[in-house]
Amino acid sequence: MRVRTIAAWALTSCMAFAAVPGMAQQDEGPILLPKKQEVKPAGATMLVLCDLACNWKLDGEAKGRIDAGGSAKAKVELGRHLVVAVTEDGLDQVKQLSEVKTPGQTIVSLALEPVRDARLKAEQVTTLLVLCDLACNWKLDGKPQGRIDAGGSTRAKVDLGQHLVVAVTEDGADQVKQLSEVKQTGQTVVNLELKPVRDARLNATQPTPLPAPQLQPAPVAPNIVRTEPAKVLLPEGTQVFLSFDEYLSSKTAIEGDLVQFSLTQDIRVNNVLVVRAGTKAFGVVSHALKSAIGGKGGALNIRIEYFKVGDVKVLLRGSRGKEAGNNSYAMNMLTGNLALLFHGKEVVIQRGTALIAFVADDVSLTPIN
Repeated sequence: MRVRTIAAWALTSCMAFAAVPGMAQQDEGPILLPKKQEVKPAGATMLVLCDLACNWKLDGEAKGRIDAGGSAKAKVELGRHLVVAVTEDGLDQVKQLSEVKTPGQTIVSLALEPVRDARLKAEQVTTLLVLCDLACNWKLDGKPQGRIDAGGSTRAKVDLGQHLVVAVTEDGADQVKQLSEVKQTGQTVVNLELKPVRDARLNATQPTPLPAPQLQPAPVAPNIVRTEPAKVLLPEGTQVFLSFDEYLSSKTAIEGDLVQFSLTQDIRVNNVLVVRAGTKAFGVVSHALKSAIGGKGGALNIRIEYFKVGDVKVLLRGSRGKEAGNNSYAMNMLTGNLALLFHGKEVVIQRGTALIAFVADDVSLTPIN
């Protein structure tokens, strides 16, 4: 009996010692394994290059400004993205749909300069400047264009090629036609002369006088010698006060365009009238430059050439003396004494702007009674 008791006690002790490690493990809680770190894919960026200064958008969102020849970066996701660039003046735009296929950097190059050049080329206007010596109504290729004052002018946009210009006096009695060919962009001048046509018609319609009956010999009339009035010398360097007959701008002017002026004061020599106020003078645009992106302003040079008194052409220049380099009578509108206006960066000359020119050479003129 005692042997059984000892055996039972020994078995109970062994079971108790075996249970202790399990209880300790339960107190410490479950054993946790370390989590695996997620590997994030590398990010993608877009590098946008632009040849002109522009403002740009990415998928419709404004991203700011890029300098001419500069670049900008933006973070993007994989996939397609719409990139839009617009010049700072808002006149030219380019769009590009770019696909980002891999992480890292994707380059998008935007070319605005070809777009701008194509627009400027399309904006070059071809015009016909029509002058007429008498007041008339005129047509271009059969289409009525309106009225031209005596000694005035008008312009019309045309295509390259041949164009039929017809002018008719307001009474419809006289007409002149001229086929003019426009060979290049810019301005082509057409000068219509109705006065010779009118004079020829009037001379042809005058009746021939009948000879007078000769009843007796007519008394011999005294020999009267008619002399031409003495001419007056208009000296070189005489001031000529002019005003512009039209609006001019460096944005629209084209080299070679005809420019028309009017004399604002009579010209007298020793109190003898030789040229009346209102006489038309002419010049040409010798240089025209539009303003450019980057702060460069426009430029406009006018060369004053001449006015006519009857059949006499009086040459003009832009300064009083015959300085070197002034033989072409060029007047630089940026440095001349003119009241110019600047619209943005363009040079603008309003109609009626006054200026002073000078007679280039001595010339003899008939006095005006």
